[in-house]
Amino acid sequence: MRCRFLLFVLMLCMTATAQADPALELQTFHSSDEDGFETFKQLAGVDFSRSDAEHYLGVAAQYAHYRGPGFSADYARAYLNYADSHDNDDGTAWKWNTLMGSDGHTWLGNAEIYHERSSAGHDVLRLRCAMRKNT
Repeated sequence: MRCRFLLFVLMLCMTATAQADPALELQTFHSSDEDGFETFKQLAGVDFSRSDAEHYLGVAAQYAHYRGPGFSADYARAYLNYADSHDNDDGTAWKWNTLMGSDGHTWLGNAEIYHERSSAGHDVLRLRCAMRKNT
């Protein structure tokens, strides 16, 4: 099953790469508060395919460090990043995006599916997940 999924993702990447240009993404985030809690994250990602902000396929790796009074934790995470759309030929379109991944212990991610109207406005369904997988 795992092999089939990896083969499917590889085929998607190869198909998408032939249709659009690759893109590189780098992010750094830092936050701290007066109670001594601190968050630091760095993410590096590559989109094998990116034709615009609503059509891409890629992967990302993230390092996250959390520190507070009496604790400190580090995480390495890997994500699949995907967005696409379908034009309904009636002035509306379905659009979706997702960032799904894991740190090896917990499934992490979010997804958004929405129906957009050319007359302005859209209906949105947002999904967020953080599930512990059995080890």
